[in-house]
Amino acid sequence: MPSTQRGSTVKRGKRWGARWYDEMGERRFAGGFETRSAAREFVESKVDEVLAVRRGDPVALARAEVVTVEQAVDRYLAAHEVDPATTDKLRRQLKHATAAFGDRELRKLRPDELASWRRGISEGSRSDVFRAFRQVLEQAVRWGWIEANPARHIRNPKPKRPEFEPFTSWDELEAVVAELRPRFAAIPLFAAGTGLRPEELFALERRDWTAKRTSSRSSGSTRRDA
Repeated sequence: MPSTQRGSTVKRGKRWGARWYDEMGERRFAGGFETRSAAREFVESKVDEVLAVRRGDPVALARAEVVTVEQAVDRYLAAHEVDPATTDKLRRQLKHATAAFGDRELRKLRPDELASWRRGISEGSRSDVFRAFRQVLEQAVRWGWIEANPARHIRNPKPKRPEFEPFTSWDELEAVVAELRPRFAAIPLFAAGTGLRPEELFALERRDWTAKRTSSRSSGSTRRDA
C-alpha cells in the first residue's frame, strides 16, 4: 500500500461505492451512494480520517476505535454520575438496546432501523427506553466514537395518559360509600360532588367549612336587610 492514498470510487449496478485503506492497512468498502460525487466525497473524508489517526489526532483516534452498542452502554453507565437507583433504572431500560444491537458497531446503526426497533417496544415503556438509548448515543458523539447521533431526529413522544373514570353512576358511588365506616362516608360523596382535585380535597381543614358557613350567613343577612 502506498504511503499516501487517495481512495477510489467504483460503480456497482446503479449505485456507486468507495474503496480505501484504513489505518491498519486493511482495504475497506462502502456502497449505496447515489452519485459518483457522493462516493468521492465520502472516500476523501475517510482518507483524511486515516491520515489524522496516523498523526495521532485524539478525535480521529476515538472515531477509529470500534465501539459496539454493548460496550458503549457499559462505559456510559460506568461514567454516569447519578444515584444508584437511577443507574439501576437506566440499566434496565438499556437492556432493550443491548438485546437488539449488542454486538453492532455504533457507527453502523441506521436511523430507520432505530425507528423500527422503537416501535417494537411496548407502548408503556417505549418513550423512556428510547430516550435512555438516545442519551448513550449523544454521549458517544461527545466522546468522538461517532460523528452524529442516528437517533437525534427520530420522534419520541410520551405515551398518552389513559383516561380514568372511577364511577359511571351515583349508584356505584353509593355502593362504595355503604362499605365505609360512617365517619368516612362523606368523603367520596363530597369529592365526587364538588369535583375537587385530590391535592385540593385533602388540603381542606375544618376551618374552611366554618369560614364558608359564616360567609354564607353574612351574605344572607345582607340580602334580608337590603
